[in-house]
Amino acid sequence: MKYLILLLVLGCASQTKTKKLNYLENNKNYRIALISSTKNHSSILNIVENEIAQKLLELKIFEVIERKELEKVLNEITLTNDTLSFEEFGKVINAELLGIYNVDDFVKKKEKVCIPVIFHHEIICKDEDVFEITISFKIIDLKTYKVIYANSGSSKAYNLDDCIKSAIDEVMSKLEGG
Repeated sequence: MKYLILLLVLGCASQTKTKKLNYLENNKNYRIALISSTKNHSSILNIVENEIAQKLLELKIFEVIERKELEKVLNEITLTNDTLSFEEFGKVINAELLGIYNVDDFVKKKEKVCIPVIFHHEIICKDEDVFEITISFKIIDLKTYKVIYANSGSSKAYNLDDCIKSAIDEVMSKLEGG
């Protein structure tokens, strides 16, 4: 009986994993445009966008629209004071999906870090920069307006790049089937 329950649980888990990716698996090679929903923490938005783009490309089902191409279209829309529906926007930029990311929270602070030095029988303490970040990301189908993926991730690290990468790994984990 114990083995039967385990098989049922494993079966449910694998079906759930497939269901999360079903929408995307049936529609390969989507062109996706990435934009930030706000300009908060603008100093790190490009790093975040590049990391998300890299993760999407690694999945081999997305073609990420080049940022300069997207900015050109957005500038034209702004100059003409046009308002476009998601579907019209998708046609203008030749994309099926829109990836909206945001840095919800970003903190850089000093924290005391203590390291024991075994040979000298002492502890050395010093102030280190600590980074904390929370990133959210969702993918919208530009034809149906349906949110097909949404997740957020947080991280804390002594290195900014590691902090961002760790948070994005968490953000993308469900999309990757994790």
